Amino acid sequence: MAAGLALFGCASAPSEVELHNQRLAERQLRTRIENMGAPLAALAAHEAAAPARRDGTLRVFEAFIHDDVEQTRENGVRIQQALDFESQRWNERQRRYADEARSILGGRPQNVPQTLLLFL
Repeated sequence: MAAGLALFGCASAPSEVELHNQRLAERQLRTRIENMGAPLAALAAHEAAAPARRDGTLRVFEAFIHDDVEQTRENGVRIQQALDFESQRWNERQRRYADEARSILGGRPQNVPQTLLLFL
């Protein structure tokens, strides 16, 4: 065992550099601990306000969803009115289309305009 202590050396007093580094590390640690108060207080205040922020967010979403439902209800009526109008318009114009086709063709397919064939 004495040989092992001889190889690694005995415990000796720390050097001036080691003492300086130790004091510097302790001072930095104390500074960090002291400076944690403000961020921790801010974090605590932020977390304490979380329920109020959550409730505010929920109120905003509730209003948004309510408005969306109302808009959908109103749009449903408008969409139905537009579909009814287009359906009625289409039905009314079908007679005109048939009458116009008979007038143009006059029973003769050669009277069909070339551009009309592109759309068929």
